[in-house]
Amino acid sequence: MSQSSAHPQGIAESDLLMERKSRFAELARLIPHTGSYDLLLDHEIEAGLFKALQLQTCIYISACLVTGGRVLSAEEIVERLSDRRVSLPNKTPNGLLLAKADMTLEFNLLHKCFARIMSGLGFDHLTDVWSLPMNVRVVSGQADPAILNRPYASSKAHSDTWAGEPADSVLLNVPILGDIGRTSLEWLEPPPALGESHLKTLSDFNDGEAIVRQSSKIDLTPKLGHIYFSDCALLHRTVRVNGGGCRVSIDLRIRMKTTPSYKAYVERLRGPSTLGSHYVPFQLWQRVGTETLMVFEETMEECRNKYRTPQASYGTGAPFKMLELNTDRAEVA
Repeated sequence: MSQSSAHPQGIAESDLLMERKSRFAELARLIPHTGSYDLLLDHEIEAGLFKALQLQTCIYISACLVTGGRVLSAEEIVERLSDRRVSLPNKTPNGLLLAKADMTLEFNLLHKCFARIMSGLGFDHLTDVWSLPMNVRVVSGQADPAILNRPYASSKAHSDTWAGEPADSVLLNVPILGDIGRTSLEWLEPPPALGESHLKTLSDFNDGEAIVRQSSKIDLTPKLGHIYFSDCALLHRTVRVNGGGCRVSIDLRIRMKTTPSYKAYVERLRGPSTLGSHYVPFQLWQRVGTETLMVFEETMEECRNKYRTPQASYGTGAPFKMLELNTDRAEVA
């Protein structure tokens, strides 16, 4: 199924694209970067902050692997996640490690660590809302053919709008651990003449193949410890080189501030999201792990019993409630 709608106030495709690039340029002016393109930005995380983020990621994944409280090293985690005999019931076909009740605290501490990095960049006033929870994603170097053929497989070049995400969103990808050299990411830029005409919901990423063939690969090699900001007008996909190991990344989406007419246009375009994304204002997003807790009710054992077979959807949000830590305001929302 595809969605289409009239442009806001009859604005031409080329003008819509120029306005999009202008919004993204505001990000580039505020965020320090080692590389910048019209709709893609490469920011290197300060070394100490990235070391802390790696550690918190290791703590979270160690909890997922049920190590009895032992924190595995990055090398041990990559080795275990690469072992096909290791079964994680909270891992979706596209590699999301969904938080469960068993690792509520570990996930909140990870979010707190990442929120500190994002708060320090000082661009939140340009944003409308942020996705919550953020995604911790494990990408195998050797993909299952059955997963590769799924309608919304991340190895197929796509815009997140094709999976129902809003057309005013920017995707953040943060490689944390593992083999980023051979289990990597790439971005493609559709021809400018398309404007925003390709930003619509599709029932299968393959339905956008004609657009993919017209698109140009952006010359950028991802590295660990960098944040890649990419506008949803670009396409992206997972890339695997034979013999590669697994990779662990964090990703999330932010919606940019736009005019009321453009926001209404985006909502008309938008189909039901297959990503299960939940968005909140930055002021609420940054409080998680400090003033509030995301509380996940489903346990790993309940998850294991529920999903005896691989989950079918592109991505499923992890159901949660917000717990206020301020005792004067404490309540579960």
